[in-house]
Amino acid sequence: MGKQCGDAVMRRIIEGEPRGRDPRLVHQCLSPLGAERHRAAVLRRLQEVLRGERAIAGASVEGRSHWLTQEALAEEMGRVEAPEGSAISPPVTPPFTPEGGAP
Repeated sequence: MGKQCGDAVMRRIIEGEPRGRDPRLVHQCLSPLGAERHRAAVLRRLQEVLRGERAIAGASVEGRSHWLTQEALAEEMGRVEAPEGSAISPPVTPPFTPEGGAP
């Protein structure tokens, strides 16, 4: 029963989420949030789904890789309020690509 429940929760978390090297996903190393903030955002979004505060996470973890969808990253960039003089990039609109431009 416990494994079935866990499987159901994981399906709910990743339902509709692209997997692997899908260009709609942004890896922590390519995130304008920076790797640490990106990983924290992924984990927070997954926890919000588990608590029922969010329907779809827009995030996934595969091994040590943390992924956000383009939409989730744009939402997270909007949450970031850069202190004056900081190095945080201003919010960027999707799509984000490794080359920094549109796909």
